[in-house]
Amino acid sequence: WGIITGNPAMADSELLFSSAHANITTSGAAPTVPQIEGMQRAMRLQTGLDGAQLSLRMRHLLVPTKLNLVTMQALGLVQGFQNTTKTDAVPNGFQFNVIAEPRLDTASEAVYYGVADPAQAETIVYGYLQGEAGPVMESEAEFNTDGVAYKTRLVFGAKAIEHRSFVRNPGQ
Repeated sequence: WGIITGNPAMADSELLFSSAHANITTSGAAPTVPQIEGMQRAMRLQTGLDGAQLSLRMRHLLVPTKLNLVTMQALGLVQGFQNTTKTDAVPNGFQFNVIAEPRLDTASEAVYYGVADPAQAETIVYGYLQGEAGPVMESEAEFNTDGVAYKTRLVFGAKAIEHRSFVRNPGQ
């Protein structure tokens, strides 16, 4: 979560979320159909290095827990709280996975993010140190106590590698 909220510099020296990357919505507000559609549009309009339209599909909405119910209402996933009409309903073709994460609340209770379908574009990759592709366990026999001591370590790293697969809404 620190990768997303920390807004790290990418290989092109721009921040993950920046106007140069065209992945920040400027009309920040709480999640509504127009806000989510604006995020989806920003992602769909991303182009590759060759200038070709990528048409990435936003699949995940990452929201602080404070915005979970509001987001679900906007998407019509919660009945009885908000009237949904034909003009403000989200079409069935837009099936977003809403992920409410408390660590996002710590960074900001207003900012929320859209993430592309990982089947379409790389987002965050992770890897292990060469030769340690998983947990490394070591044991040591204790001669005097007739026991065994165990030690486990995991050397792991993660990085956002593609700015085009993310969009940020500054919220209200």
